[in-house]
Order: sequence, then C-alpha cells, then structure tokens
Amino acid sequence: MQKKTCLSFWAASLALFLCLSASIADRAHAQAKHVLTDDEGKSVPLQTVIGRQISRGPIYVVIPVAYVFGLGDERNPHYCSPSVVIANSSFAVVEELVIGIEYRNSTGQIVGSSASRFEGIKVQREDTHHFYQLATSSCKGVEGKLSVLRCKYSTGMDCSKDVEAISFGAIPLRTK
Repeated sequence: MQKKTCLSFWAASLALFLCLSASIADRAHAQAKHVLTDDEGKSVPLQTVIGRQISRGPIYVVIPVAYVFGLGDERNPHYCSPSVVIANSSFAVVEELVIGIEYRNSTGQIVGSSASRFEGIKVQREDTHHFYQLATSSCKGVEGKLSVLRCKYSTGMDCSKDVEAISFGAIPLRTK
C-alpha cells in the first residue's frame, strides 16, 4: 500500500513537472515567434531582426588636410588638392561607399567636383583618397557639399543615412 502511494506521488510529480516544462517551452516559443514576425504577422529572418537591433553608429567624411601644388607660373599654376578621409565608427564593415563632393570657393563658384569609391572599410578604421585638382590657386575659403551615392554594409544593409559630413578641417563639408 505504501509502495502504491509513493509510486502515485512520483507519477503525479512527474506529470506536474512535464506540464510546467511544456508551459515554459510554449511561452518561450510564443515570445520567439513574436520577435521573429513583423507588424503584419509575416515571418522575418533572424539575421534581419539582429541587424535592426544593432546600433550602427556614424561613418564620418572629413577633409582634414588640403595641399597647394604647382609652381605658380603659366605652364604650372597653383591648385588646391584636398585629401578625403572616411572614418568607420559604426559596428559593421562598410563594404562599399560611393560619394560625390562639389567644391565651391568663397564667392560661390564651383571650383571642382570629385567622385570616390571606398570599399572594405573595417570597424574603427579609416581610408583616404588624395589629390583632386581643384580650379583654384588657394584652399582658403573652399567648402564642399557631400552627396552619398551608395553605401552598403557587409551585411547587405544600406548605410547611406549613417554617413555624416564633418564641417571642420582644411575644407569644411556639408551634406547636400
């Protein structure tokens, strides 16, 4: 008799344990399902959910230095030559960044433009493109307007909105 009571106690305990385990698993599954669906109830890949939750951080474009080259004579006049630096302060590798910069002097005249393609900029690293020849004999008073033509992280996500122009340096930049 005592053996039957002990056996039924263990059977009841096991049944209770299995019910609780199933309940916890159902709750976890329901929460996971909620996370992996969008507002319309459609399934969303885990990589997409993870990618949305990671804060990207900025990708800075700056012209810290600009040089004046040329001999200053008729055959070899002076010209301004900026160095464009991209600093990846985000938490993802920038697979490709294509930018355009339009340069204007202090009177508002266009003195040049450039298009640059940067690729494979790792996290917390920078890349530099040098020596665009502008049609001005001095770098003083020159400003640049930045256009982001294309930006893509290594995850495939667009990073155009993460690119920021720095208004300090040899040639201040502004976003177009």
